[in-house]
Amino acid sequence: MLPYVNRVTRGVVLCYLMALPEYGFTQPPQVVCISPTFNQIASTRLPQISAIFSVPMDPSTFTQISYAVFGERSGYVTGTIAYDSVTRNATFTPHRAFVAGEGVNVNLSRSIKSQTLDSLKGFTWTFRIPVTHPTQGTFRGPVVYDGFGYGVQCVDMNRDGRPDIITSGGVIRLNSGGGQFNMTWSLPDADGFEQIMVDDFNRDGFMDVLYKGNGIKVGLGNGNGQFLVFTKPIWFDRYVTLDMNSDGFPDIVGARIQDTTSTLSISFNDGFGHFNDTVSVSRASGWYRQMEKADIDNDGDIDVLVISQKAVDPNGEHGYEGIVVFKNDGNHGFPQVNYYRANVNLAFPEYLGVADFSNDHYGDAVVLGNFVGVVSLNLMNGILGTDSTSIRRVWGAETLSPFCIGDFNGDTWTDILVSGYRIPFDTARTTYYSLVKNCAGVFRGCGTPSTFQDTLGYDLRIAAVQAADVDGDGDLDLVNAGGGVLVCLNEDSTLTVDEYEISPSKLDLLQNYPNPFNAGTTISFHLSAKEKVRLTIYNIIGKEVKRLHDDVLPPGWYKTVWYADDARGQSVPSGVYVIRLELFRSTMSLKSLLLK
Repeated sequence: MLPYVNRVTRGVVLCYLMALPEYGFTQPPQVVCISPTFNQIASTRLPQISAIFSVPMDPSTFTQISYAVFGERSGYVTGTIAYDSVTRNATFTPHRAFVAGEGVNVNLSRSIKSQTLDSLKGFTWTFRIPVTHPTQGTFRGPVVYDGFGYGVQCVDMNRDGRPDIITSGGVIRLNSGGGQFNMTWSLPDADGFEQIMVDDFNRDGFMDVLYKGNGIKVGLGNGNGQFLVFTKPIWFDRYVTLDMNSDGFPDIVGARIQDTTSTLSISFNDGFGHFNDTVSVSRASGWYRQMEKADIDNDGDIDVLVISQKAVDPNGEHGYEGIVVFKNDGNHGFPQVNYYRANVNLAFPEYLGVADFSNDHYGDAVVLGNFVGVVSLNLMNGILGTDSTSIRRVWGAETLSPFCIGDFNGDTWTDILVSGYRIPFDTARTTYYSLVKNCAGVFRGCGTPSTFQDTLGYDLRIAAVQAADVDGDGDLDLVNAGGGVLVCLNEDSTLTVDEYEISPSKLDLLQNYPNPFNAGTTISFHLSAKEKVRLTIYNIIGKEVKRLHDDVLPPGWYKTVWYADDARGQSVPSGVYVIRLELFRSTMSLKSLLLK
């Protein structure tokens, strides 16, 4: 395993590289480059989302369903799709800005075809939107609303650009602006002690709800508070939604209870929000509890992580507790299963989450149990580390405590906020929270956990917590659920320069001249502050061709010339090249055409 210091990077991975055949190939189309890349924090709230393909594509096959973009808080997002036949780049420009701090999932379906009508296998990835108002991470409140539910989601249900609150008790509280939630919708026959999921199952642009209550219920929404509800007998104990067969419509993957154990199963979506009977997709079994989805190995398929009791490992051994990772093979199944037994390093998990805590563009796992919390770093191959070099301890809670993740202070490192803390031996105060800051991949010794804070008051037990910018000011607020809905807005306490390092430089990168060119071309850029600068030339499949700058520069204008044929006799062929300028918190790219 690489030393930890080498795993922490602030650079931007431009492309998702794959082995490509030579020109004249007949293989099916593949995605060879994505931007923003896996788990990257985008540079703005309105990023251009792009995918470059290995072969020329049929632009008529790019639609809002085949090129689907889903915001964790924004919901199903519409946009303009443009295809450049020269670069084979399909770019999605969203019609409105995303919500600060949210995750964004991009799903490319098999309906996308090449010019020879070969279908894409399907490809999906997730990136994050930046927090634009960095704060200390302290919270006002709470403002308490009715709405019992042990599950909660924060998603824009009425397409007004503001995240609403949906509880498993069937209460939907609409955001009227400024983080106020006074208007309500309701879902019929909802069991507040169960799980709830929000997705657009029929891809009509209106968010739907998957919940429990006398069976599994799918409520298809119309954006005005009305839901067409379909009920099935109990399918799953726990579940997530993802497009398993790459048809552009989200399916349900869940733990199906059989006798005394659970197996992972799928219920496929017919494209209209109706679901068939479950199909078992893994013979691995156990008592499955919390479930999360993430592309743990960055192969373009979403995997499933589960907390399990009495799991059966590959050797047939029963009765241990830990994490089970089901690897998606892209063919409707999970043939590879990795087991991580709970021990002194991995802890005994009660709550589970996945995020890129080390900024290497791979998802890491965080688990919390009694008194202990652990971040297990991804070894950059989809395997979670279990030894002392790949484990990061976080502050554990005395009581079982739900948590949420997000970049609360805007430093591009994902933090952990635990809700439900209790001061040891003080049984009256049961709902404190603590923000565990991520300091360059370390959770202890740098910005130690915030002191126990009584934001939520006494005796308001919390079953779930979400981090979402509900008041639209660019920072992350807290939405807690349990006996009611509690909204804690982030205090307007902006970080000082010492705490936040440095304000990002204003970045200007001018189009190279001449363009097209056949020998050399001049690249000009401007810095408004002293910055570490990296100026790099990439070819169309993302391979680095030339590093022109990689140093700290004072403010001012700079010009540099890139020669396609240098003095050492090295030459690059004709084609499209990407000029990329990277600063600490800003990135710009331009395309240039070399003609010889």
